[in-house]
Amino acid sequence: TGTVILGGGITMRALVFLLKLLLKILVAPVELPGHGRRAKEPCGESFVKMAKSIAKEVSQRFSNRKLYIYGHSLGTILAYEVCKCLEKSYDIFPKLLIVSGRNAPFDSDLSTFKTSMGEQMLIEEMRRYQFMPETLLENKGFMDYFLPITMNDYKMGEDYLYDDSEKILTPIFLNYGDCDIEIVPERLDLWKDVTKGSFHKKVYSGGHFFMFDKESTYFEDLVKTVIQSA
Repeated sequence: TGTVILGGGITMRALVFLLKLLLKILVAPVELPGHGRRAKEPCGESFVKMAKSIAKEVSQRFSNRKLYIYGHSLGTILAYEVCKCLEKSYDIFPKLLIVSGRNAPFDSDLSTFKTSMGEQMLIEEMRRYQFMPETLLENKGFMDYFLPITMNDYKMGEDYLYDDSEKILTPIFLNYGDCDIEIVPERLDLWKDVTKGSFHKKVYSGGHFFMFDKESTYFEDLVKTVIQSA
């Protein structure tokens, strides 16, 4: 039986819900420190450290299952590092690393926002991505809670240093929206440089959150991808 490990990204809760409807397999979302049910814990210090912790738990709970690791946007870095740690430290090789919405880990970050710009500019960044309804962006109580968490995620992305000493063996399947301002389509093939396994990609109509467009077949396609690679 397969297990999809959702390795990060701001769409995780919705993905869990939809995948459970479509897949008769175990879906294991990763709740990061400082987020959701772990809100009382300090936020993570780095993607690499969090990946080691996640990989350890995965090795203890799911070592006898077929693994599919998924990450969206910043979560692609975390998902990639989890794969690397599973292979190197636990001799566990996922069936597939599925990534969406970001260039290769070593490639330049196209986001115009930097954490040094402050929280107000982060709000503007969210508006640019149509990240959430304006009513929430203007809700001070909610934003006082949400902004520090998101700021920390961005900071970990800024501080991340790609280690090119060793490629992963896990095959990579990349998905992206044709109007995503976060990626450069011509540079997406650079993902193949981080793996010795196969690399495939598929483009969809839409922006950074193309998977939630009304006409998107993304989740159905994801089901087929997991089944075919099982």
